[in-house]
Amino acid sequence: MSGHFEVVFSVFLRDDTPAEVLAELRWHLGLSPERSPRLTIDDDEPLLSPGTPSYLPGGETATLNRQYRYTSSGGDHYAWGLHARVYWWTICGRTAGGGSPNSWHHGRTRTAMRASSGRNFSRR
Repeated sequence: MSGHFEVVFSVFLRDDTPAEVLAELRWHLGLSPERSPRLTIDDDEPLLSPGTPSYLPGGETATLNRQYRYTSSGGDHYAWGLHARVYWWTICGRTAGGGSPNSWHHGRTRTAMRASSGRNFSRR
C-alpha cells in the first residue's frame, strides 16, 4: 500500500539567515549543484528539488529568493522567500530492501523505487 502526497513549503526566512543554511537549502531545492560539506539534513539526494516529469498538474517548483517585504521608518525590510512544491509518496509496510516500516520517497527516486520494489511508478 502506498500514499501519494503533494508537499508544499511556502515560508519566509529572516533576512539574516546564515549563508551556510541558505547554501544547504539551495542544494536541497535543486538550485545548486554544490553539496555543502556539512549538511544538517544529510541525504543522498536533494529532498525538495522538482522532479521532471511530474505527476502534479502544473509541475513541481522550487525557489529561494530575497524578497522585499515592507517599508517602515527604519527603512526597507527583506526576507528570504522559500517555496517548494514537490511530489512525495510513502510505502507502508516493509520495503523490498527491508527498509523502515514507513519509508518516504521523493519524486526523483522513481527509478530506484521501481527497481527496489518491483512496482512501476511511471505515468499511465
